Amino acid sequence: MINLQVLHGLHIPGKTNLKKVEFTPEGMELGHIDWSTLIDPAYCTPSAETVCNRALREEEVHINAGRITIGNFEGGPLSFVTDSDNLDGNFIRINPDAAVNPDQWTLVLVMEPSSNNSSIQRFVSPTVVNQEDGVCFNIGMNNTLSSLVIYENALLVGGQPQRLRYGVPAERRGTRALVMFTFSVREGLKIFWNGEQVAANPDDRRPLTYGYNAGEWEMFRTARGQLGMAGVIDVDLSEPDYEGDRLALEKFMMEKYGIEAS
Repeated sequence: MINLQVLHGLHIPGKTNLKKVEFTPEGMELGHIDWSTLIDPAYCTPSAETVCNRALREEEVHINAGRITIGNFEGGPLSFVTDSDNLDGNFIRINPDAAVNPDQWTLVLVMEPSSNNSSIQRFVSPTVVNQEDGVCFNIGMNNTLSSLVIYENALLVGGQPQRLRYGVPAERRGTRALVMFTFSVREGLKIFWNGEQVAANPDDRRPLTYGYNAGEWEMFRTARGQLGMAGVIDVDLSEPDYEGDRLALEKFMMEKYGIEAS
């Protein structure tokens, strides 16, 4: 998305065939938000080899592992589809090549997940794994869809420390949802489901210490199911100063993907 200033009534004599700026619905509603990464299946090459990071002008990022197809949510818009029966390994891994603010961030995505045989489904995770020390950008869902978890470090084995967990009720598992994870050194950690705050840990105010710089993290490792628009914002949208932005984002995303409020 590009920031611009509109000058109404401006006329340039003798100039024709000038480039035009296309105003998209998401650009008008969400363009003012401080995105570091925003990916959308509607902005993916037909071969699904690259996807556009819409937060950076003309930035194409490679889908650097696994396979992906572009499909449709039932009765809804385009989706990334990752449900092949023989993909129980790393599936897709998209490296946005953009930095995350270690002191405050928001991860938001639309998902309709499917269970897999063994793997934690990582929405974001470090590219270098099995590191025990420090605090990294590592968020996902367990393979049975019963928990959303903000993890502490980059271990990929059982018993990994958890900073915050939301136990997903049985009736919500596998349903289409807008999920949001937020953090700041002032507010701590929170998880939202379809606009409802469902978990919080205000006492954990530790900033990220690794796995957040450009090239050091990736999206959707071992994810399965369908995924819509997803992105990272460089502020904590749960803070009072950003409530208007959060509500506008939730309204737009939920209307776009046909998601009802909780």
